[in-house]
Amino acid sequence: MVRSLGLYLAWGTLAAGAGLALLYAVPQLQLVHRWAALVAAIIPFAVVAWGAALVLFLAAGRGWGRLLGLVAVPGLVLAVLWAQPYWPAGMSGGTDDAGAVAGGGGGVVGTVMTFNARCESAGVAELRDTILARQPDVVVLQGAGTRLRERVVESGVAEAYPHRAFVYEMAGLPSCGTMVLSRRPLGWAGPLSSEQPVVLVDLGFGPVTLVPVDAPGPQDGVGPWRDAIDGVGVAVEGVVAGGGGPVLVAGDFNAVREHEPMRRLLELGLSSAAEQAGAGWVPTYPADQWYPPVLAIDHVLVGPGLEAVDVETVRVGGYAHMALLAQVRVR
Repeated sequence: MVRSLGLYLAWGTLAAGAGLALLYAVPQLQLVHRWAALVAAIIPFAVVAWGAALVLFLAAGRGWGRLLGLVAVPGLVLAVLWAQPYWPAGMSGGTDDAGAVAGGGGGVVGTVMTFNARCESAGVAELRDTILARQPDVVVLQGAGTRLRERVVESGVAEAYPHRAFVYEMAGLPSCGTMVLSRRPLGWAGPLSSEQPVVLVDLGFGPVTLVPVDAPGPQDGVGPWRDAIDGVGVAVEGVVAGGGGPVLVAGDFNAVREHEPMRRLLELGLSSAAEQAGAGWVPTYPADQWYPPVLAIDHVLVGPGLEAVDVETVRVGGYAHMALLAQVRVR
């Protein structure tokens, strides 16, 4: 009875691994339905599915039946290779040590922080304390409701971040949107009427074009989710074509790097700060549950001319997202 149950579980995890592999190999399938896009968010866990199938076949099989475990081996190997961007420094060979990119150019290091408050203001005090304690040069704050925007600049934040801009409103919720806080002067890098606003910020080493992101989730419709991330790509291409200098993209994409729209965005020459800094897998959501965050949907992406030297996450009160901070410098 136990062996039969083990074999059923083995075939089940094998099927799960195969399904995730199919969504990775044929990313267009993710856009067929919102459930396909949501399932694609756990593609990084294909390693667990294939590994579990292998172990269960070996444990539950008898005699030659254990050879069924060989069916899971190719999938496990592929999943491990596909997960290479999540390997921490020292495993992927991209860095000499955590927080120091091999062959880096040195110079001034600036810090950008991105955080999604999801239009909630219950943890404003913790958010304010986090900003003042970490002292990033620029803060990209999504889901900033009216009350949060008013309170977050109290008690020291207004003095530390005298330059602020309410970048854009959330669709259907004008009282909540994205705000950028900066220690140094910031300005608009494009028309205010643009669906994807772009701002100029200074991280201490010169002007950088910042594209703040707050994409809707695929659960609200694959089309709006895909279009929002595609809009980020259009903005990035416009900056590059116009010779706008270094580009930094930060915010809540509601997408992991395996998602089809995210993969096309990265093909524009952007790099994940977490991967570049050798931080490995950096999940940011959900941070308000009894279990640790399991989805890496908040990102800082750097364009050519910039490199990330360190990335970390910080838990902020009872909010659902972790704050993500990346240190960057000129390459």
